[in-house]
Amino acid sequence: MAHNHFDAFAPSQLLIDLGAIQRNYQRLRQELGTVDCAAVVKANGYGLGATRVVETLMEVGAKNFFFAHLAEALEVRDNIPTGSFYVFNGLGPKEETTYLDHNITPVLNDLGQLKHWNDFAEQQGTPLHAALNIDTGMSRLGLCQTEVQQLIADPEEFKKLCDPLILSHLCSADDIDSPSNVAQLAEFRQVTARLPKARLSFANSSGTFRGKEYHFDLGRPGVALYGVNPTPETTNPMEPVVTVRCRVLQTRTIPSNRSVGYGCTYVSDKETRVATIAIGYADGYLRVRGRRSSVVINGKKADIIGRVSMDTVTVDVSDFSEEEVHTGSYVSVIDAVHDVDRQAREVGTIGYEVLTNLGRRYARVYQEPN
Repeated sequence: MAHNHFDAFAPSQLLIDLGAIQRNYQRLRQELGTVDCAAVVKANGYGLGATRVVETLMEVGAKNFFFAHLAEALEVRDNIPTGSFYVFNGLGPKEETTYLDHNITPVLNDLGQLKHWNDFAEQQGTPLHAALNIDTGMSRLGLCQTEVQQLIADPEEFKKLCDPLILSHLCSADDIDSPSNVAQLAEFRQVTARLPKARLSFANSSGTFRGKEYHFDLGRPGVALYGVNPTPETTNPMEPVVTVRCRVLQTRTIPSNRSVGYGCTYVSDKETRVATIAIGYADGYLRVRGRRSSVVINGKKADIIGRVSMDTVTVDVSDFSEEEVHTGSYVSVIDAVHDVDRQAREVGTIGYEVLTNLGRRYARVYQEPN
């Protein structure tokens, strides 16, 4: 196991299996068939380190990468000069030169951005590549229905783009029965059929598994690359990527009727052995987890008791020996069994939040592909 960046004094470790990310990408490519497969690496590669993720995926043939913000793409571009980088959040004021100088492509989200980009291209004396986002139901980013009709009626600005990519985003692809999937697909087909020919991108992680009609020319999986289940209705086709291990800072035995943690929300009903673990909401282990979650010690569950603190949680380890749990030993917070999706279900959230909340204090340990 290679340690790219490892602080020997960090009390918690985030182990990242780069080989699993590659295999997940290859599984998604298999599902897409002959369709090209991009990779969404926004939010610092979903918390795992965008530069390492991009490098790892390029080794297995990935060429197109999507970021949320221009700053994210620039940070990776400083380390990786090749590959096609796209930025979802569009063209901001006076950003044209930065996009061009760093070979980064904006996803244009309204007709004003399209006009600005083409005016800039005219100043450069050459058409420029861009992606155009069409809103088909998310109502978040992209050309609204009124702007879409304006563009259909007068597509001249669109025709000025070099090798344009049109994309849209599914609202409910993780819900196989949602009628919005079919409705969005129909709208995307109707709109793109009335615009000049372009490459098309529609499927996110879950959309990749909704059938060939959703695939078009470029798939854009994101969270599935990092092990989150894109098909909640069935077994996860992805491999787990992350393991979180945290050190035991101290153990103690408390008597019956003794409180634990802020607010005295837990009071022991018998003599209880308590371990204090080095993880808290400053590490993305949310306060709402108190008494809803557990850790794993030697394959067995140990329940959290009391509230999650900023830097620590307390765990009932009465059923474990001193040899199993002692100051300096490690417990597993996330692993292949107690995985990201299970963590999310315990507190009523989604795997995205679990991953992207993993804080900066973890020693990130990268396991290189075999």
